[in-house]
Amino acid sequence: MRHSLTAAFVWLLPAAAFADADAILADAAKACAEQDNGVFASEGAVRQIDMTGDGTEDTIVDEALFTCTTAASLYAGSGGSMIHVFVNGAQSSFLVQGYETVRWADVLIVLLAVDGSSCNTISANPCFEALTWVEDRFVSVRPKQ
Repeated sequence: MRHSLTAAFVWLLPAAAFADADAILADAAKACAEQDNGVFASEGAVRQIDMTGDGTEDTIVDEALFTCTTAASLYAGSGGSMIHVFVNGAQSSFLVQGYETVRWADVLIVLLAVDGSSCNTISANPCFEALTWVEDRFVSVRPKQ
C-alpha cells in the first residue's frame, strides 16, 4: 500500500514505547473499546518490508489505517497519526500525515511528510524528510530537534 505525502509533523519517540506491533494493536483496540464499546479495525495497518536489505522482513504499523466505530479521531489529530517501525528489535515512531518507501539502487528510503516548521517556514507549507537505516538506527541529514 502506498501512502500519499502531505505536510506533517514528525517526532521520534523513545524506542521502548511498545514491545512489538501486536502491543500497538492491542493498545489501540483497548482504547477503542473504552469509547462506548467501539469496534476496532486495523485492515492494512501492518506492513512487512525489508528495511535493512538483510533479507528479513521488518514491520511498519500505520495508525492512520486504524478505525474505531465510536471515535472518528481517536488515532489522529491535526498533527497527523503515528507510524511505528520495528527493525532488528528496535522501534522508531514518527508523527506524520503520510509516508512512502522507495528504493534507490539497493537502499530503502523512508520519506516522511513533516510540518513546515521543520523547514523554517509556516506549518502549512510542505516539508519532507528522508530516512535510511544504517547499522542500528535511522539516519537523516536533518539535525536532531
